[in-house]
Amino acid sequence: MGFGSIGGGELIIIFIVVLLLFGGKKLPELAKGLGKGMREFRKATREVQNELNTIERQVREETKVDAPKQIPSVPAETPKADEETSQAAAATPDTADDQPQADAAAPAVEEEHPNT
Repeated sequence: MGFGSIGGGELIIIFIVVLLLFGGKKLPELAKGLGKGMREFRKATREVQNELNTIERQVREETKVDAPKQIPSVPAETPKADEETSQAAAATPDTADDQPQADAAAPAVEEEHPNT
């Protein structure tokens, strides 16, 4: 037997000690009181469990009613867009001076150098 478990021999010794301490007339009263105590404990445990279940059920119902509609997720940018950009850049003619060309639609912006 493992630690903490009570075998038949130990139960007999405990019963004899209790019988000697309380006597044969008090033993039924003790057992009756112990039984009532256990019954009350089980009843209280059951009531607490029922109350917790009721509260849990109410919370679930409230969250179902108040739950916002799910917003569809936006797909992340795909690498395909990057491929299209690189293909478009490869399709433009190369310039002789390797300087980036200014877009015709965008106004030219001169860079300002604060140290000059």
